[in-house]
Amino acid sequence: MKKRMKKLTALLLGAVLGFGGAVPAKAAAEENKANKYNVVFVVDESGSMLTTDKNQLRYDSLDLFLGLMSQQGNYAGTVSFDDKILHSEKLTAVNGSEGKSALSAVIRENTAKQGDTDIGGALECAVNMLDEAADADLPSAIILLTDGNTDLDNNPSTVSKEEETSLEKKAEAIDKAREKGYPIYSVCLNENGAADFSETQQISSATQGQAQEVKSAADLEKVLQMFYQMIYGTSPLIVNGEFDVPKIGVEEANIMIEGEITGVTLTGPDGQVFRDAEETKAGTVTLEKIVNPTPGHWKIDVDGDDQAKIRTSLLFNYSFYVKDVSEFADTYNNGDTVTIRAELTDSSDTAMQIENTDDYTAEVRMVDEKNQVVETVPMDVKNGGFETDYTIKENDHAYRYYIAVGKTGAEEDSDLVKKSEIRQFVSGSNMAPVSNGDIKETIKLWPFKKNVYELDLTTLATDAEDSTLQYTVLSSAFLDKAENENGDYTVEGNRLVQDHFSLRKGSYVIRCTDSGGLYCDVNVTVSSINIGLLAALGMIGAAVIGVGVALYGFYLALNKRFNGDVYLRVGYDGEEIKRSKNRGRIKLNVFNVPLAGINTDKSYFQALGGNGVELVTNKEIYHGGRPAKRITIPSGGTGTEIKLDPEGREVIYVRFTSRISSGRRSGGRKAPRTRNAGGSRKQTTRSTRSTRSTR
Repeated sequence: MKKRMKKLTALLLGAVLGFGGAVPAKAAAEENKANKYNVVFVVDESGSMLTTDKNQLRYDSLDLFLGLMSQQGNYAGTVSFDDKILHSEKLTAVNGSEGKSALSAVIRENTAKQGDTDIGGALECAVNMLDEAADADLPSAIILLTDGNTDLDNNPSTVSKEEETSLEKKAEAIDKAREKGYPIYSVCLNENGAADFSETQQISSATQGQAQEVKSAADLEKVLQMFYQMIYGTSPLIVNGEFDVPKIGVEEANIMIEGEITGVTLTGPDGQVFRDAEETKAGTVTLEKIVNPTPGHWKIDVDGDDQAKIRTSLLFNYSFYVKDVSEFADTYNNGDTVTIRAELTDSSDTAMQIENTDDYTAEVRMVDEKNQVVETVPMDVKNGGFETDYTIKENDHAYRYYIAVGKTGAEEDSDLVKKSEIRQFVSGSNMAPVSNGDIKETIKLWPFKKNVYELDLTTLATDAEDSTLQYTVLSSAFLDKAENENGDYTVEGNRLVQDHFSLRKGSYVIRCTDSGGLYCDVNVTVSSINIGLLAALGMIGAAVIGVGVALYGFYLALNKRFNGDVYLRVGYDGEEIKRSKNRGRIKLNVFNVPLAGINTDKSYFQALGGNGVELVTNKEIYHGGRPAKRITIPSGGTGTEIKLDPEGREVIYVRFTSRISSGRRSGGRKAPRTRNAGGSRKQTTRSTRSTRSTR
């Protein structure tokens, strides 16, 4: 196979082929049947569509998808909605042109009225329909055609209760679609520029789908390209008037003509004009489908304006599947050879016999933990299939790969025809990391505040051999800021930081990979609760009350009487300094002495009403061997020893003398008289003179 096959991007693998971690294991087995689908069409019929899609291009988009679908083997359902479900059709088989036309007619019967837009409720309905009636042997998808404006109260400045419910349903539907492997492909109709493309991008990106914006009929070509990749997993081949149909394996030939044309003539290998093509027209796009085309050389003649830009492309619907039949040992060593073999099988799992590479070639594509291609190995035709030997290059390593089959001689990326599921074999005795368990977090979103959720990725898994793992967000319902300027999260080193919550609930699949390429996946679910403005105002009110109480307490503190004097002495032999005040506080700076490490402007003695004082400092000091910033100094005594540092290198002594004796109360009652030695009575007096404390 030619070198250009190696250029197929990881985006095509992850978004179209379904290799991503968000797709469950069941989907890997379904990859071979990707040309037939269970599909639900979700069509917005709200009042806003009268202006965002005034030319009803959503129906043209839908017809293009139906035209590209194979004639047999698909199941389809419909949901038409505005602020409620207007009409729904359960999944049923859609076969032939008649079946497709009938489905299109049913959808067109429910044209836009004047209702609001409940995207969440419609997606919930579509996901439930797939859960209930999808064919288990086919992959499933949802096609959403909308202007992307969830709106249930016509007030863009507020979020009503109904909108909150719709947004919650949307988040639940997206999360469930990711879990079940239902990609959502969005067509955002935006003829007047008022649509919300970001909302449809969010929905599709979160579910491993794609989104396209349609502003005019010319944009239907981009929609068609998206549908190519969705249904067939590849891009079409640009052809110049002729093409060759392989001898085996082609069920349909789809010829897409883009431009203003007046007619198409198809000539088969027998030289006769072919008149049985199924034709679909939408805008400037014409689709011609040939069912069971005769192998050989075909010609296409297109009539149209000589000045028109006409492009013709071709896409085959192949009827075979790539089956990996390799058999592996439990482990290999460096230098060992591994035989990788594939067969092409029909729908009944019967192997087709490949004799040469006239029609198809194959190669092994080795991929990393992100499913990006890191190495390609060509395969040879052998024993009716494709085969190659791969040599182990290192021990303790996981080798992941898939087999790609392409059309011989193709010139573009469209040479990818089919591919197998991803498999792996390992070398050495390396053990995979072990998950520490899935994580569920609930974040409260406060108004007027930057709300952030942080996750330490190193806590997700442990590994017997490696102390350091590599962490990759395989998929998420939230958007990566590295890929979208309106994203939700970034990965900074070994930390995931989310500061935007575009969904009420979403999840991450995070892959933890060791140095040998072995890994485990961890699911992290993040739900958010919007506290809301009213609740926030209530809390602010409570906070204001709390501040009021604190201020009242502060007021009371400043109005408490000292009813005494404070004495401070630095060191054992220092001079005792007296300071007095009627009420409140005495700052330490009024003592005019340096106190190591203490900000005397911010430290003070607080009055306690005469029973003592409280020393309050800006840093911890030590009393009785314990650190504190508040120390109560009782009335009386010879002084309280306080250390300014743990080692006691700086020491101060503080005492407080109350002017209220033990017999006098603040109410002014007289103290009782006592008798002197001579038996006469005398009034007890209080000394106001200070005495130097002694040791």
